[in-house]
Amino acid sequence: MIGKESWKDYKKDFSVKLTLTVMYVFILACSLLLNIFSGVTMILTIPFIVLPFTFAYLSTLAGIDVSKNAPIKSFFFFYPLYFQGIFFSGFKAIVGFLKAILISIIFSTVLTLILYYAYLKVQPGFAEILTEIEAAKDVSSMRVAMDKFMAFEPANITITISSISGSFFGCYTFIRHCLINSEKFYVNLMTTKPMPMKAINRLYALASRNRRKEFLKEYYGAVWYVALWFIITFAGGATGSLLLLKLDATRSLFIGLFVSLILLIPFIPYYFCVLRNIFIASSDDYSKASIELSERTLAELQRNNQLTEEDRSKIEEEIKKSKEEYEKMLKEAEEAEKKAQEKQQENKK
Repeated sequence: MIGKESWKDYKKDFSVKLTLTVMYVFILACSLLLNIFSGVTMILTIPFIVLPFTFAYLSTLAGIDVSKNAPIKSFFFFYPLYFQGIFFSGFKAIVGFLKAILISIIFSTVLTLILYYAYLKVQPGFAEILTEIEAAKDVSSMRVAMDKFMAFEPANITITISSISGSFFGCYTFIRHCLINSEKFYVNLMTTKPMPMKAINRLYALASRNRRKEFLKEYYGAVWYVALWFIITFAGGATGSLLLLKLDATRSLFIGLFVSLILLIPFIPYYFCVLRNIFIASSDDYSKASIELSERTLAELQRNNQLTEEDRSKIEEEIKKSKEEYEKMLKEAEEAEKKAQEKQQENKK
C-alpha cells in the first residue's frame, strides 16, 4: 500500500523531482570525493553539508506536492532552517554514529574470525605465522613475525575484506538511522503548530514504540529492493577500486559509496516519498502519542503543584479537544476503509 502510493507520488512532477535529486546528489558526491582524499573531512561534511542538505531535500520534495514554485530556490531556502531549534538534531546523528561504530566493530571482528579459522584449515603457513606471533618475546621478534604476517597474502585479503565490509555495514547503519529519524521533520513541516525538536523527539519515541511492527513491515515492504540495489552497487564499486585501481580499503569504501549514490539517483525521490507517506499513514499514532504526553505532563505538573486552576482547566480542555479530534479521525478512517471494501466487492461482481 505504502509502496504503491509512493510510486504514484514519485511519478507526479517527475522531471522537477529528478532535477532536484541530481542537484542534491551532486552536493553529496562532492562531499564523498573530499572524503576519498581525506577521511577526516567527514567531521565537517556530515554535520554541515550532508545532514542539512538532506533536510533541505526532503523538505523541498514535501513542498512540491503542495506548491509548484521553483524547487531549486526552495532547496537552498531550507538549508539554513535546519539549524533552527525546531529542526536541528532531528537526525540524531551522534547516536547513529555510535551505532555505526559498534556495528562496524562487531561485523569486522566476526568476519575476521571466520576467515582466520578458514585459513587455518586450508593454509598451513598461516598457522605457523600465528605461532611465531604468539611466541614473540621482545619487540624485535614481534616485528619480524608481524612483517611475515602482513606479507602473507591471505592475511592482507582478510584485513581488507573485513575492514571494508565492517565499514560498509557501519555506514549503512548510520544512513538508515538518520533517514528513519528524518520522519520527525514532517511533524513541523506538515502541522500548523511547530514544536521544539526536544518535544518532537519525545513524541516520536512514543509514537514509534506503539507502531514498531507496522512501521518495519511498511518500511521494508516498500524499500527492500532499494536497499538491495544499494548493497549490490556498493559491492561492485568497492571491488572494482580494489582490483582495478589497487586502492586501499578506506578509499575503496568511499568509492563504493560514491558509485552507489550515483546509481541510486532514480530511487532517491521514491525513498523519501515512502518516508513521507509512512508519516501520513501514522498520523493517528502521533495524535494518540500527543494526547498521552499531554496527560503525563498535566499529571506531573499537578503533582508538583505548578498549575493554577485556570491553567489546569485550559490544558484539560485542550486534551479533551484532541481526544475528540482523534476519535473523529478514527471514525472517518473506518468509514473510508469500509467504503473501499464495499467498492472492491462491487468491482469483483
